Amino acid sequence: MKNLVKNIFLSLKGDAILRSINRTPRILFWHGVDYITDQKVEAESFDVQSFKKQIKYLDKYYEIISIEEFYYRYKHNKFTNKEVVLTFDDGYLNNLNVVCPILNNLNLPFTVFVSTEHIETGELFPTSIARLIIYGADLDIINVPYLKIHNEDISDTENRTIIYNKVINSLKSQPLEKVRKIISELKANLSDQDYTRLVEKFKSVKPMNWVEVKKLHNLGATIGSHCKYHICCHDNQDEKEVKAQIIESKNIIEEKLEAECKYFAYPNGNYTTASNDFIKTAGYKMGFSTEKNLKIENVKDTSIIPRIGVPLNINTFKIYINLYPKK
Repeated sequence: MKNLVKNIFLSLKGDAILRSINRTPRILFWHGVDYITDQKVEAESFDVQSFKKQIKYLDKYYEIISIEEFYYRYKHNKFTNKEVVLTFDDGYLNNLNVVCPILNNLNLPFTVFVSTEHIETGELFPTSIARLIIYGADLDIINVPYLKIHNEDISDTENRTIIYNKVINSLKSQPLEKVRKIISELKANLSDQDYTRLVEKFKSVKPMNWVEVKKLHNLGATIGSHCKYHICCHDNQDEKEVKAQIIESKNIIEEKLEAECKYFAYPNGNYTTASNDFIKTAGYKMGFSTEKNLKIENVKDTSIIPRIGVPLNINTFKIYINLYPKK
């Protein structure tokens, strides 16, 4: 029924009506784009064909600009209200191998926000590990003692989903040292060999290394910071840790790329008053949140410029990006 309603709405040019009414600059964000094999395990990546359709639509109806041009227009109040900025979070290898060729072929600028510790070590991002083990591994029983998950049966879909949600919610709300503990306990459910096999099977979860990030930078992508570890900067985090994550990641990127790191994006969109101050202290020109409802021109704090996370389905996408932001 929902698909039917969307199809009718689009056949009546409803997206064009929304676009003419809701004129405002937009910053969009994705994570990865790849030739995926399992949408549940590889949820952070869009399939290539869906992404190409989205970019074709944006290129036809919007003006896709670089983040640097966006900053200039923001500071000088020169928006045309047709602007779209393309951004990608975390630092997946497919940003180099898949996204970059697609966008460079169309001469479209984009920005990638990287978490430097994951780039340095090759460790997967926390939610990727959770999905890989809970949905990708052939487990009937799982243990995560810190979360009081002891020999839990996940052989049926309902229980598996319950455990998954519990783990994900904890990864997004716990302080960093607890997140590391949860990840360690999750990985203990598999042998090293089985874990490596899963990573190779679901390749879209892999982060870049520094050689690859530098190559992406040299190919024209703007590289911004996404903290050192993929840490959610909420009130449960130690302020000193958050400060170090924001400031040191900038320094690391600048050292590795021999170029200024001007922009920061909050992992999961979480921020506090203190974290916003740290962005300014570090010397970033702008920081970015994930508040889809807020219009950019109504946000005066340059530490939390809103971005819109886009949906996968192309018809939903056409409605969504014209409907948001709302206020």
